[in-house]
Amino acid sequence: MTTHAETIARPAVAKPLPMLTSGLLQRKCACGGSAGLKTECGACVKQSIGRPHDTGNQTSSSNTQIVADDPHRGGQLGLGHNFSDVRVLGAAPLMMHGDTPVEEGKPNPTPQPADARAEEEPAPATTPEGTSLGPTNRSKRFCLKANTFVVTKAVHKNSESAAQGSQIIKFEGLNTGKQDEKDCSCDCGLYRHWISGFLQAVGAARISAARAELEEERRKAGTPGNPTAQEVLNRAIASTPKAYSLKSCGHPITIQEGSFTEERISCIGDKNSDRCKWEYGDGPGADAGLSNGIYIHVNHPFQYEIWDTCQGKSVQKKQATLEIKGDTSPRSITWT
Repeated sequence: MTTHAETIARPAVAKPLPMLTSGLLQRKCACGGSAGLKTECGACVKQSIGRPHDTGNQTSSSNTQIVADDPHRGGQLGLGHNFSDVRVLGAAPLMMHGDTPVEEGKPNPTPQPADARAEEEPAPATTPEGTSLGPTNRSKRFCLKANTFVVTKAVHKNSESAAQGSQIIKFEGLNTGKQDEKDCSCDCGLYRHWISGFLQAVGAARISAARAELEEERRKAGTPGNPTAQEVLNRAIASTPKAYSLKSCGHPITIQEGSFTEERISCIGDKNSDRCKWEYGDGPGADAGLSNGIYIHVNHPFQYEIWDTCQGKSVQKKQATLEIKGDTSPRSITWT
């Protein structure tokens, strides 16, 4: 896949994004009702199966709060992407607990013949929001309209207090004709959104500690002069752990470097009400809480995927990587 980079060296944004709104923890349900701090109202929560459509205003998918290790600022940085409440320091890993095992030495209270267990069908795979991945109808398939799968990447904000990219994902399906002797149906289409990478935030306390360490090292070594600002920042970055425990539409996920984790999509749209057209928008990055002197490093490869639920298989994928770096405005915001 051909890639390109776009680096912004000034706060100005080339094109406004009306579907992306900043502001921490503001939620509006896809049906138009009030969801408070949740991503959906009570009525919509009951409708968890099937493709979600959001005909209202587009919002960034969620927000992240990073403990920036600075007692003078309260330690909170709001990151406006598909996650929230990230703990940079001392973050406990997510633990998955299986069913309670039968006590050793006691028989299984519901034994089954070996042949019966072998015939059991595995539970159907679903998205994180519970939508079936199929196959649901082998007689139909999703037919992607040629040249309609487009991912537009840009900069949404680049100021002293915020640094965000933007990603708009669009595609269109056919609802007439046949492919591979199967009827084309838009109802088979499903969008899936994946994330990888890490994020890092370095506050003033960490930078002060790094400066003191370097000055002491120079004193003991008899080296004249003081460490440079870049040397101090490099030491602070090296001693600050990366964060991987995030939230996707208000739900905890743990991402990895080099491996994609599927995100929830209910909080990023489908903005287009046409059943054969899809449009999703997201504003990953820091949407509030930054100031000059706080260093952030966001590195998020994304994967955008069209899925055919009727056939239970992937139709097409695209990828892009967002990187945000810097401790003063304007920060470097690059898409590749």
